[in-house]
Amino acid sequence: MARLGALADLELDHLDLVVSGDLQLSSNAVVYGLVFVMGNVAGNGSPKIFGGLISAGSASANGNPIIVYDPADPGSERRAR
Repeated sequence: MARLGALADLELDHLDLVVSGDLQLSSNAVVYGLVFVMGNVAGNGSPKIFGGLISAGSASANGNPIIVYDPADPGSERRAR
């Protein structure tokens, strides 16, 4: 299982993250780019993803997760900061 928490502020120009198992997003994790999860996704707190999230399994959240995706503007995650 991969875990991203409050200290995981992945503010690179663009990030494509592939997780081969499950992913747990907690606290205030911030990711700019596409997140692809082969397993299940669970979220707690207020994680933010600017880009997109694709899960081959189930997705559940407690708290206030924010996922920002704009299909008309694929570069929008770079300007969301």
